[in-house]
Amino acid sequence: MAVARTIHKDLFRVFLLTLVSLFAIPAATLVFTEYALRSQDAEFLQAIEARIAADTRLDGGSTIGWDEVKNLTFQDNAFADMLIVTHHDKGMLGARTTKVKVGGLGKQKDNFKGAVGRYWQRHQIMRAEQAASTRAEEEVPA
Repeated sequence: MAVARTIHKDLFRVFLLTLVSLFAIPAATLVFTEYALRSQDAEFLQAIEARIAADTRLDGGSTIGWDEVKNLTFQDNAFADMLIVTHHDKGMLGARTTKVKVGGLGKQKDNFKGAVGRYWQRHQIMRAEQAASTRAEEEVPA
């Protein structure tokens, strides 16, 4: 009788561990990726915005509007990471560029690149939609 009870307990444990590994762990992973990572992204963007707002070098006159940007390049350097902004207008030697030092990113470099890339892509899509809308309005006879 004791052997049968031990076998039943062991089988129940195997069944329970199988259920946990098949359902609970993937469910926990899904919940983590859906909710925890989103909150981390929001916290990261808030931290970047707070850092930009606190930077005394960025007064109202030194901001760069998205319409002034032709291209964005992120440069990984050993000493300081930089975001190189290429403008539409010409400088002395080719296109005018602005180098923005982006220090203190650490492990968040990829998140920063992704966030800036998403904003840049969103702006380009918005301008393309505006141009298409303007063209469509001009083509419609009054």
